[in-house]
Amino acid sequence: EGLKAYDGKEVEITGYYTGISSSKYFNILYTEIKVVGEEQPGDEPEVPADTVKVEAVLNGNVGDTYKVQGTVAAVNAQSFILSDETGMILVYQGASWLTDIASGNKKIVNVGTKVTVVGKSTTYAKAVQFGTDAIYELVGSGTLSADKAVELDAALIDAMGDEEVATIKLVKVKGTLQVSGNYFNVNFEGSKYTGSVTYPADAEGLKAYDGKEVEITGYYTGISSSKYFNILYTEIKVVGEEQPGDEPEVPADTVKVEAVLNGNVGDTYKVQGTVAAVNAQSFILSDETGMILVYKGYSWTCDVAKGDVVVVTGASATYAKAVQFGATCEYEKVGKAEFKDGEAQVLDAALIDAMGDEEVAT
Repeated sequence: EGLKAYDGKEVEITGYYTGISSSKYFNILYTEIKVVGEEQPGDEPEVPADTVKVEAVLNGNVGDTYKVQGTVAAVNAQSFILSDETGMILVYQGASWLTDIASGNKKIVNVGTKVTVVGKSTTYAKAVQFGTDAIYELVGSGTLSADKAVELDAALIDAMGDEEVATIKLVKVKGTLQVSGNYFNVNFEGSKYTGSVTYPADAEGLKAYDGKEVEITGYYTGISSSKYFNILYTEIKVVGEEQPGDEPEVPADTVKVEAVLNGNVGDTYKVQGTVAAVNAQSFILSDETGMILVYKGYSWTCDVAKGDVVVVTGASATYAKAVQFGATCEYEKVGKAEFKDGEAQVLDAALIDAMGDEEVAT
C-alpha cells in the first residue's frame, strides 16, 4: 500500500535483482525507494516562520493551537512521535489511521520523515500530545540524533511513572510479555507499574513473544489508568537469545549457497545463511559464497527479518532464469548475525539489458 504512493513518479530503487520473468520483467526485491530530486536526509526543508518548537507545545497552554515541524522518531498503528532538538511529542491519529493510509486518504509516515503538524494540544497518560484533530503534512526527509536508550530497572520505572508530567524518553526495559487479545502487557519484576506496548503495527508478529522474557527498546509515552507504563516500541528480543555477532555454528551436513547455485536443479540441499532482504512472499539468503531466493508463496506469513540466521532445507528449482528454493522448502531460524548490504551497483539501460540477457540470473 505504501508503494502505491509512488505510482507515476520517477524513482530510484535500491534492491536485489532476482531474475527475468516472462522474458521481459527485471525482478527486484527492493530495500529502498525514493523520488528522484526529492529531499534526502541532510537536505532538510526550511522551517516555516509561523512554527514553534516542540518544547513550546510541551510547556504551553493545553488546548491552544500550535504549528510544529519535526522529524518522525517512531511509528505505531495509531500514532507517531515527532522530534526536534528541543523535545518529543506524540501525535495520536486514532484507530482508523492505518485504514485511512491503506485507502490512500493519508500519506505514509516513516521514521526519518520530516512532518509539519498543526493542531490543539491535549493531555493523555500524564503527557502533552496532539490529538486526532491534528493535521500533518509531509515536507521532506530529516535527520535524527542517535540517542542511547536509558536502561530501566524497577526503581527507575517507578520513579518515571510517579512523575506528575510524563516526558517522552527512549528506554530499554526487561520483563515478561503477556498477550491478551489486542493488549500487549509487560510484567516488570519488582515494579508497581505494568508495561504496555501501545498499538503495535506488527501485532501478529509480536504475539510470537507471548510468555517470554523480553528486552524492549522504545519510547516511554506516559502512564495510563494509573498503572500502565506505555511504550511505543521499536525493537524487541528474547532475553538470552543470540544477538548479532553471536553467529551459531554451521551444521556439518549443510552446504554453501554456491553449491546449490551450481548443483543439479531438483536435488535437495541444506544451507545456512543470513537473511539479506525480505518481501511479502520470499526472502534472500546469503553466505560468503553467494545469495539465493527462498520463495514461500502468497499465503506465507513472514516471520524472518534482515539479520536472522536461517537453515533452509529443500529441493532447488528455477524461476526467472535463477536457481531458488521453492515454496515446499522448510526453514528454521537459529540465531542472529550482523548483515551489511554491499555497495549497490548503479545500472543504466545497457547494464540492465546485459544482465537480463544472461542465460542464468545471479
